Amino acid sequence: MYRRDLLTAEIQKLAQVLARILGLKNENRDDEAAETFSESLRAFFDLTAAQLVLPENEFEALLDERNFEAGKVDYLGQLMHVQFDPALKTGENIALAKNLLLLYALLENKHHLQSFGNLSIQQQLKNFLSDADH
Repeated sequence: MYRRDLLTAEIQKLAQVLARILGLKNENRDDEAAETFSESLRAFFDLTAAQLVLPENEFEALLDERNFEAGKVDYLGQLMHVQFDPALKTGENIALAKNLLLLYALLENKHHLQSFGNLSIQQQLKNFLSDADH
């Protein structure tokens, strides 16, 4: 019970951080949004932005090593999606899209967690990657 309460509290904090990042981006305060994003990655996941764009096999190994609970994996996906820009065809953005797809596959296969929102994001990522290949 105690562990679940801690996880619930952490997820609530993550939701607040996600809302803050989105608010900063909407206000065109991109530097503050990037700083909040980096701090949140470090504080909640012990990750850096550079680790989110590792080659797929390295990113998958990192996720396996960290063994995050389903709720944390879902929020990591949401944080990563906030950083994804479908208008940018850069190598970093393509790597982020691929790793996001990998993360959603982990949610489905390991944690048996699916949502319409995640399915929609996956379709967006697949379309982006398909267009990026052309």
